Amino acid sequence: MTRPSRNGGRAVLLALSLAACGPYGELAQKLDVTARIAGDTWIAAGPNRATDTRVLLVGRPDPNGVAPFAFTCVADDCPTPVPVKNVPPPIGAATLQGTWSEVGSGGDATLRVAYTYATPADTGAQAGGSQRNDTPYALHLTVVRTGNRLVVSGDPQLSGTYVALSDALAGLGTATARDAACAYQVASLSIQGSETRIIGFGGGGMVQYRQPATYVGTIAGSVTVSMSGLTPPIEMRIRYDGFEDEGGVRLDGTQVTTTGWDGKGSMSSVVRFTIAPPSLDPATVTTPITGGIDYSGITLNGTASGSYHVTIDGGGTGDVSAVGAPSPSVAECLNLP
Repeated sequence: MTRPSRNGGRAVLLALSLAACGPYGELAQKLDVTARIAGDTWIAAGPNRATDTRVLLVGRPDPNGVAPFAFTCVADDCPTPVPVKNVPPPIGAATLQGTWSEVGSGGDATLRVAYTYATPADTGAQAGGSQRNDTPYALHLTVVRTGNRLVVSGDPQLSGTYVALSDALAGLGTATARDAACAYQVASLSIQGSETRIIGFGGGGMVQYRQPATYVGTIAGSVTVSMSGLTPPIEMRIRYDGFEDEGGVRLDGTQVTTTGWDGKGSMSSVVRFTIAPPSLDPATVTTPITGGIDYSGITLNGTASGSYHVTIDGGGTGDVSAVGAPSPSVAECLNLP
């Protein structure tokens, strides 16, 4: 097994899934159980600021003070409160979905997790790919609100100092190659989060998508997964339609991977991004950042090589290497505490 880079690992997982004959998801497991959430998105750097990012979405509470939530960790090794079948550590990305409630004014919060997703950080033909554990459990946190920040403690997976994603996105630029790289890193968080919820991603279960399946975006839109070809060349298509898992970041377009059963091949096509920080104050709304990620520079041969070509409409362009840790990191791009 080889450890993928932060930038190129997901492409490798997808390619290797075509060669895999590993385990499928649980028998008769429903593919998509995501509920829409209308609320606020928060973002924090994890323990390793160079590679770890945490995204927290908390919805509007009902009359009983209970709100839906979704949390995603993208890292070299995300902790998970419960094991997820067929996904051995280290975990490259994890998502929790459930409800969030707070009691009193001391910041005592209880998260009742309904679904736990995990994607392996290591690649290999025997990887189970992304899977979901449907066993419910509870987490207890302390949440302290200070201005536009949430300081979360009590659980190693969620702990951190979170800032409003809308504020963080407002600081992105558009003119330089670094700005283009930062736009890629922000869009890539949504892409990797969506892959965590695609059952079987990176494993043998991807062959089930010979019958296309659609997953909803947590905030809006959808992502559709389909596979064609029983003999090489085999094509895997992941199509985003107005997809939003993070408030202010939308994806449109198709990521195409074409390989043989040995996982050797290439990627192609363009996924468009729109970064538009939401705001209740019209005076603070900034012009959306739009552009595209071109995958045609990526080749696959056990590991990903090449680079993603990123273009900001009317602004900077740049190439992001498929090898190594994100540079600049998400924490640097968004000036996270």
